[in-house]
Amino acid sequence: MNNAVNIAMITDNNYVKPTIVALTSLFCHKKSDSVYNIFILTNDLNEQSINLLKSLKNTNFNISVIDKSNIIEKFNNLNVERHVTVTAILKFFLPEIFNDLDKILYLDSDILIQADLSELININIPACYAAVVKDILCKVNTYHMAKYNIPNKYYFNSGVMLLNLELMRRDNISDSLIDYRINKPNHFMDQDTFNAVIGHKVKYISYKYNFLNYYLEKLSIKELENFYEEKFESSSKAIYAGCYIVHLGGANKPWVYNMGYLSDLYRKYWNKSPLKNEKLILKKLKNTNSFLQNIFSVRNDNNHKVVTVLWLKIKIKRGAKHA
Repeated sequence: MNNAVNIAMITDNNYVKPTIVALTSLFCHKKSDSVYNIFILTNDLNEQSINLLKSLKNTNFNISVIDKSNIIEKFNNLNVERHVTVTAILKFFLPEIFNDLDKILYLDSDILIQADLSELININIPACYAAVVKDILCKVNTYHMAKYNIPNKYYFNSGVMLLNLELMRRDNISDSLIDYRINKPNHFMDQDTFNAVIGHKVKYISYKYNFLNYYLEKLSIKELENFYEEKFESSSKAIYAGCYIVHLGGANKPWVYNMGYLSDLYRKYWNKSPLKNEKLILKKLKNTNSFLQNIFSVRNDNNHKVVTVLWLKIKIKRGAKHA
């Protein structure tokens, strides 16, 4: 087994602190014989942020900060989500940026790592573009899949991807990703594009390598077990504790809002990071949306539309005619 772990991350001045905390959690769980080569692609990062990132360098924990603002400035007119920046476009260029590597592990910055990742990097994917984790978006929102022309059986999350750079270069995947992102319909900054372009040739791996906190908001534990075909713990805290990578997706972040256990977990690594002398001040998380959604909401679930009225869920089969 190869104990060298090559990792790519992307950040800017708005996201450098979460990147630092993610890297701290990565270091905390590294085995002594594992070698991490971490490449951080940046967009006009200031000197203070660069120095903070480099301060994380340690034995067998190598940090390289690489400015790629020259690429990003070409795409500044792209429409992006409110909690995703155009910097994410750099994901499309990873095969060319790292043209001397056959494989790399891409990680988003809004994550916490709770295990050594040598096992993940050694997953064999010779005939696949990537090893990825299924996203429940395809379970709860089939409308999204149809609207954005994503024909695959499963949708995957692009926040954690073990990429076969060699195969991607051979098949000119970067060009296909850029063409799709510019000319085809997209909602998410890069995720729809990856699903549409490489989703037919990926390997699905355990949810434990990329578990988003909003999964527990969308599906029951039993539904999650059926979807992932894996056994889950009986409580959310135990589920999080058993994951190798916890992905703090969505607009609400535990370093901004008090999100209970997730904020406590985040503070644990914040206090071990170069940011430890800076107090983490959290806002109160408003639950008005959750309350209103319990009163009235409509969502898609496979072949049904689920209407919630005063906490009562009603399933209506799609295409059914009403009087």
